[in-house]
Order: sequence, then structure tokens, then C-alpha cells
Amino acid sequence: MRNLLITLFFFSSFCLFAQKLDVSQVFNPKTLGANSYVSDKNSILSEHARNKLNNICVALEAEVGVEIAVVIVSGIEGDDEYDFAYDLFNTWRIGKEGKNNGLLWLYVVDIRAMKFETGYGLEGLLPDAYLNSLLDEDIFPLMREGRVDEAFIAGLTDISNRLTTDAAREELLLNTESPRVIAVEILTVYFTLAF
Repeated sequence: MRNLLITLFFFSSFCLFAQKLDVSQVFNPKTLGANSYVSDKNSILSEHARNKLNNICVALEAEVGVEIAVVIVSGIEGDDEYDFAYDLFNTWRIGKEGKNNGLLWLYVVDIRAMKFETGYGLEGLLPDAYLNSLLDEDIFPLMREGRVDEAFIAGLTDISNRLTTDAAREELLLNTESPRVIAVEILTVYFTLAF
């Protein structure tokens, strides 16, 4: 009887942990206050790591206006992290209105998937190639070693460092576009007027 109760306890705990969520069921950390950026209802991260990530996000928003959400969920309906991240990003409206300078970092535990979703205002500074390299070279190796806290802190620290360079700061704060985008716009206007 005792073994049956223990088995039932662990099975029910697993079922609770592996709950498949839709976007509307994900805990929005902003309900806790302006300085809360991490959604981790199952405490995958330690309290220390959550606090460290929140502090990095607070500093980034204060320094360059970028808004970040770090979301860790046990499972998602449909098991498609791409669509889920896109829907969550747009539902929560991450980033400043008119600047589209938000970043969502989604980790789905049961399928071991991570996805970054960036607003248009960050795509030049955080291109997919950079974010995929960050996952492959820095984050996933730490995750494979079971160093989840370190993986998230190292990843967000790297992103923060990239977004606070002088060039990035200028682009984010002055709402200017990268020189490449400006060059393309100038050439487009030139060829439109010339022909």
C-alpha cells in the first residue's frame, strides 16, 4: 500500500509538472511588478538565478530601453516552440510601443527546446545567427552539464553586453537604424528618383 501511495504521488507530481500550457496560461511576471521579468512557475532556476536575471533585465531596460521576458514552462500545447514563442511575444507585447525592442527567451522543459523571439527593433542587433550561435556554443553545453542557472545567466549576460556597446546604445536610444539599413534606403530613394 505504501509503495502504491508513493507511486501515485510521483505520478501526480509528474503530471502536474508536465502540464501542457497554451499562451493564455503562462504566468506573466509583470503581474508581480515592474522589476519582474522571469516566468518560472516550476522553479527550474534557483531563486538566486531568477534574481540575477531580473537584475540584468532591470539594468538593460533602464540603460537602453530594451524589455526582456525569460519564460520557462514545463510543456506547451502543440509542442511547436516557434509558434508558441511568436504568439506569447505578441500577446504580452514585449518591448516598447513604436520601437519593437523586445526579446522573449522561451525554454520548454519537456521537449528541451529554446527559442528567442525578437522585436523588429532588435533584429539588427540580435540576428538569428548570433542567437543560434549563443545557444549552440554557450548555453547548450552548460545545459548538458546540468548547469541550468549558469546557462541562463551566461546567455543573458552575453546579450546584455551586446546591447550595451556604444553602437548598440546609440541605435537603441536615438532610435537610429544601422548604417546598412540607411545605405539601402538611400540607394532605394536614389534609384526611384533617377528612373
